[in-house]
Amino acid sequence: FQLNFHLNVANIENQLYRFQSAEAHFLQAIELLEERGTIKQQAEAVIDYTGTLINMERMDEATEMLAKANRLLKHFPERGLAARIICREGFVYLHYANYSGAIELLLEADKLINTLDRPLELKDYYFLTLIHSGLGKIYERNDEHDKSVEAYRKVVRMCESMQMRTRLAWHYLNVGNGYLAMSDLESAREYFHKAINIGDDTSERAKASAYANLGFCYYEEERYEEALEYFERAESIY
Repeated sequence: FQLNFHLNVANIENQLYRFQSAEAHFLQAIELLEERGTIKQQAEAVIDYTGTLINMERMDEATEMLAKANRLLKHFPERGLAARIICREGFVYLHYANYSGAIELLLEADKLINTLDRPLELKDYYFLTLIHSGLGKIYERNDEHDKSVEAYRKVVRMCESMQMRTRLAWHYLNVGNGYLAMSDLESAREYFHKAINIGDDTSERAKASAYANLGFCYYEEERYEEALEYFERAESIY
């Protein structure tokens, strides 16, 4: 019961952007697992903890945790967990702007998950959303905006169909940014409004960005009063 408490609270706190609290619970869970957990349980907890470290941009520690997860799985291979490690490694590469390395790892993780010899679990789909979000970011930074929008929209479809809503503000924002880069202001506005109105994602930063980008849409259309209103809302949140 203690173990499940710490693991579940850690994952919830991470989804609510309370990363320090998430870390504290992950560390307690990992300590319990090292005493009496299976290798698979230990590896899964370490991989999840790595996600929190990446969110806090503590990349050296994240790299150490991924190496630990790889050591755990060395003698007890599990393809689903291996795919999650590769996905996390892809995000470390992405952080350091190693786009060629990141895209190779993310595509490998995607292939591994989609060829598992078992039905996919909710967590597998969660990692698929991470993979395609990461691919979308790479395409965005390489100015391949049509491919970026396609990847981000795939993430949105998965999140909506599986009711994974705690990061939807960011995913809607990413789609909107892609359309904005392609000067499709109507589609961009649609997704910025979705980012603002989603109630299950508590990120104020995502909502502020959506307000600011809505302001830019109206500015581009010379609708200055509406632009000013959205800029002021964004500034207030920031």
